[in-house]
Amino acid sequence: MSDSRLILRYNVLPAWIFAGFLMTVVVCACTLFRDTPMHAARTIVDVANFGIPGGFSVSHVTLKKRPMTCAECSCGTSCNCCQGFDTFTDPYTTQEYIIAGLLSALAAGVLLQVLMGRHTKLVVTNQGAAFPLLLSPGLLFRRTRKWDELGTLTLTRKLRRMSEDLDEHENIDNLLNFYFLSGGNATLKLTRFSEKDLKSLCAALNDWVSSSLMSPEVVALIKKTLNLEDAPLEADRDFTSMWEEDFQAHLGATTFVPLEKGATLQDGRFKIVTLMSSGGLSAVYLAETDGGRLVIVKESVIPLHVDEKTREKAKELFAREARLLMKLDHPAIAKVLDHIVEKGRDYLILEYVPGSSLRQLVRVSGPRSESDILAWGREIARTLAYLHALTPPIIHRDLTPDNLVLAKDGSVILIDFGAANEYEGAATGTLIGKQAYIAPEQFRGKAEPASDIYAFGCTLFFLLTGKDPEALSVSRPSKHLPGIASDIDDLIAACTEMEIERRLDSAEKLLQAIERISASRANSTPGGTSDR
Repeated sequence: MSDSRLILRYNVLPAWIFAGFLMTVVVCACTLFRDTPMHAARTIVDVANFGIPGGFSVSHVTLKKRPMTCAECSCGTSCNCCQGFDTFTDPYTTQEYIIAGLLSALAAGVLLQVLMGRHTKLVVTNQGAAFPLLLSPGLLFRRTRKWDELGTLTLTRKLRRMSEDLDEHENIDNLLNFYFLSGGNATLKLTRFSEKDLKSLCAALNDWVSSSLMSPEVVALIKKTLNLEDAPLEADRDFTSMWEEDFQAHLGATTFVPLEKGATLQDGRFKIVTLMSSGGLSAVYLAETDGGRLVIVKESVIPLHVDEKTREKAKELFAREARLLMKLDHPAIAKVLDHIVEKGRDYLILEYVPGSSLRQLVRVSGPRSESDILAWGREIARTLAYLHALTPPIIHRDLTPDNLVLAKDGSVILIDFGAANEYEGAATGTLIGKQAYIAPEQFRGKAEPASDIYAFGCTLFFLLTGKDPEALSVSRPSKHLPGIASDIDDLIAACTEMEIERRLDSAEKLLQAIERISASRANSTPGGTSDR
């Protein structure tokens, strides 16, 4: 975009509500403060005539004596006390009426500016955005946010039930949801923008926000609004575009609506504090238990069009894996506390781990050093070794920088599993997940322990380069960082080989490889390991 700053009009309130509100304010103001403009105008004239402070002490009230009648006084004599006083106020002059009119017009202009001015506008720059004033509570009263703080950008639908008897809905609005890693979120109703401003907003998001932070629905909205949907020839289409089209074909018509803030589950056992992310058929919430403990609630929904047999199979798969995950006990894995079902929706209750995800850490502080990569990689490899050694082995399926949190004590915690993704995949027949981190065999529906090794290599690639790897390819950081050590470059390439037979196929072998690299550096560099 040529402009680095956009001011977009956002109708915070529907037009009919705003008109009624404005009329009520005007009527109340005229009723309660009808004399205020006249008094102010008279004071201005007095100050102009007599200066300061004399003008403020001028009195326009006159007391006039009048004799009292016998009916008013019973003293029977005529004296000074038998006199009354009447109060007379000087009439307003034409000049004062004119000044009062100007003051009233000025007050009305200020009121309109407050109601319709910058506080009802969305200001977007290449650095971040300033949201309308009425969205402040959801943003924790920090309306101005940088794009570096953005965790994810999703598009959901606001639905209205068409019939009490039939589970049918109509779409009445599209909601653009901003979720910030620093806390808080903002929801913009797209119908509140003019067509021109909506197009400008999509252009700004396309230019200034990383597509990796956008859900496929947001990407599709931007393409449609900016007329970027001209499909290239089949031979020129890349994997990402095909994956997005497949996702849209399966999930584009779903009627999933996330829970609202304050909603409860299990008769008040869990209360939703805030919606953290949402997309496709799932949502993630921060919730509070009835005992005051913070937890993560991961929600998954099967769309209405899925047949009953497929629905039951997906639910059985999810319940079985949830039971397995609840048995896990490892200090580097966020505990799965419970699995509940309410109103046809499945929920996983997970331990809340405060800290920054590795993606957030890289976005804020930049790519990490080789020593960090080796230290964190060793921890992650040990966690994978634990999971894969279980009977039956547990495959994570969604190992990405988003699902790894650097805790306050410096340890790396695995906070999420791909069980919900498998649940959606079984229900919709499509693959759910971050395409850049999915192994070829997992893409074909045959996830194996080696699939986690592939995702591990992709994660190290991101931590070193700050970029997501190319999907379905062997990743070599040296193509982006020529000075990177060859042993780390080879390790990541070995993890991301396309064929399992050529890939490091076990977490134990992966851990041994990392230990060898760390040991060689300790021996060759006095005082410890080296950074690039």
